[in-house]
Amino acid sequence: MSSETIDLSEAIRNLWRGFTKRLTNHFKNYDMEKADILSAFSLIIILAASFLIRLFPYLQGYEPLIKAFDPHVQILCAEYINEHGLMEFLQWKDYESWYPYGRDMGYTMYLGIPLTTVIIYKFLTWLSLPVTITGVAYVIPPIFGTLGVFFSYKLGKELVSRRAGLITAFFLATVPGYVSRTIAGFYDNESIGVFLVIITFYYFMKSLRRDSTKSAVMAGIFLGLLGGSWGAYRYVYDLIPLYAFILVMTRNFSYRLMKSVTITMALGTIITIMVPRNGGGFVFGAEGYGALFIVAFLVLVALFQPIAKTMSEERFKKTLLTVILATVAVFVLLISTLVLLGSITTVADKFISVLIPTDRINLPLIHSVSEHLPLSWSNLFHNAYILVFFIPLGVWYGLKKPTEENLFILTYTLTTLYFTGSMVRLILIFAPAACLMGGFVIDNLLLPYAYAAHGKISISKTTFNLPTIGRDHAMGAYIFIGFLMVTQTYHGIGIAKDQLSTPEIAPGKPGSTQYYDWFELFEFINEGIEVDKVGDFDKKPVILSWWDYGYYIGTESNATVLVDNATMNSTQIGTVGAMLMLDGPQATILMYK
Repeated sequence: MSSETIDLSEAIRNLWRGFTKRLTNHFKNYDMEKADILSAFSLIIILAASFLIRLFPYLQGYEPLIKAFDPHVQILCAEYINEHGLMEFLQWKDYESWYPYGRDMGYTMYLGIPLTTVIIYKFLTWLSLPVTITGVAYVIPPIFGTLGVFFSYKLGKELVSRRAGLITAFFLATVPGYVSRTIAGFYDNESIGVFLVIITFYYFMKSLRRDSTKSAVMAGIFLGLLGGSWGAYRYVYDLIPLYAFILVMTRNFSYRLMKSVTITMALGTIITIMVPRNGGGFVFGAEGYGALFIVAFLVLVALFQPIAKTMSEERFKKTLLTVILATVAVFVLLISTLVLLGSITTVADKFISVLIPTDRINLPLIHSVSEHLPLSWSNLFHNAYILVFFIPLGVWYGLKKPTEENLFILTYTLTTLYFTGSMVRLILIFAPAACLMGGFVIDNLLLPYAYAAHGKISISKTTFNLPTIGRDHAMGAYIFIGFLMVTQTYHGIGIAKDQLSTPEIAPGKPGSTQYYDWFELFEFINEGIEVDKVGDFDKKPVILSWWDYGYYIGTESNATVLVDNATMNSTQIGTVGAMLMLDGPQATILMYK
């Protein structure tokens, strides 16, 4: 009996030793270097800081109020979807806005923000958490803003290096141009739209670099989701074809490029046209035809590649030029014919004014909005700070070594810089590009010093007019770059704390009641104005207010409004504007018409 006990104990010990040995051997494959641990730890700190910075309004004691006026219509839509379902929302005609015509909400609203809110809300209530639609809406911008920071790290790592990815994420966590639209309470299309732009570019470039069909499919899906969430999807739809054309012109064409562009654009287009606001008209618009042209052009170049191998270089250049000119001529002729026949929709005035800023003076409705004005130097410096000084150096680095990755960084940064200069609102598209350029430049600046500090290279006197560059010089370079990054952080956090955290609705100090005019207004509307009874229906008061105030008044009171920021009827907006500008008797005449 004793012998059996000893044998059983020994067997258990042998079993335990075998298990621990297999476990130890298994995790030997996951040994991390110090650099990996430091990078992971740095990324966690950056993401945590990013989220906390965007929660400044709440952390400073302000009430969790929705910022600005436009986001209130998003909450209205989310509440309607939650109560009635998506299908009823798509058929919903809201007669409490744009009186007396009403508005087809399901066909004039992007679905991304309200649908995402409802999904998160239902998931949290399924977990029995006490949340509201407005509460979820309040924290969605910090959540997706931080996700954008994370995928900016992934994009920088994919295009340049892990260090560049960390620097990109570090900048994006605090840069005011991005924080302003992802801070707690700023619940609008941009808060999720910029994240979708970044993740689309990440998967597209990953598919191109690694020849990954899966990544191309992911890029197409996120491009489609972007098309259903934000009007700036047009930028991504135009940038990818433009980038592909630049690669072909710089002799960087590859079958990887053709596959990535074709899958991304095709899948993105299919999903985008399923969104009622876009519909099939998107395919027959300027953006749709541009994408189709590039795909056809890439296929033509791919077919031409085998033929080119049999030609001399001089004959190849002449033939290629002839093919390009012929293709462009056919495309221009086709587009012109379709425009004359009315089979193609033109680009909206707002987007034309971005491409041609001088045309905006002929569009008074767009020209009258401050965020549609051209960008000033002070505004650029305020929103990007030291990042603006990295752009010229980044252009030099990119042109010096025009790889696929560097050309994408150049195309992304320079196009967003142009569009931001044309319309100040687009600083939020430029901000991630500027951060990526900053990571790219700093990585290139520090690379030789990093090698010198680790003894991997020796930079001689003939290069920098110094005996050698060693650890002391490397330390000086790192300290200088560190100082710039600390300065950027101080600037960004200061603006987030002092300027971006204050709610526009109640801008007083936390706990103060001296600026609660809006709440007094709603109390007057909801309690002080009697609702007339017309048959079996309540006739609500109709309020005349300017533009985006209509969103706030219409969703927070029992009143009907004439206009809001949807700009559904430019004639009605013009009439309301005239009422507000004219004197009393003349304005009254317009009111009764």
